[in-house]
Amino acid sequence: MPFPYSTSILWGCCARIAIMRDGKIAACGTMDELRSIYRSTIHVKIKHFPVPKSEQLNLHQWLESAGTDLEIKETYLRLTVKSEKKIAEIIRAIQQCKADVLRVEVEEPTLEDIFLDG
Repeated sequence: MPFPYSTSILWGCCARIAIMRDGKIAACGTMDELRSIYRSTIHVKIKHFPVPKSEQLNLHQWLESAGTDLEIKETYLRLTVKSEKKIAEIIRAIQQCKADVLRVEVEEPTLEDIFLDG
């Protein structure tokens, strides 16, 4: 079933949103509250300066335990984590390997995701 309203309209004018299922309110809250209720995974892409070769193996092993769907390239990595706290830990791990973090992109669930999965 398609989402009946433009989420940009809802996001721009509604402080709180209620999601109804079978005539009953299934969830109600701000967008951040609804995201935290329905978020099961967070997709993260981190752009960074190259990690020195002497640090790459340790970082790779640690990242494998930090999340799933790990993809590592010379100047960026992607992975899926279960909490925002893990993102901060990943940034610290990269910095401890003497590589600066340049950008962090986080893909969070949209209102449609919440509505359809809720």
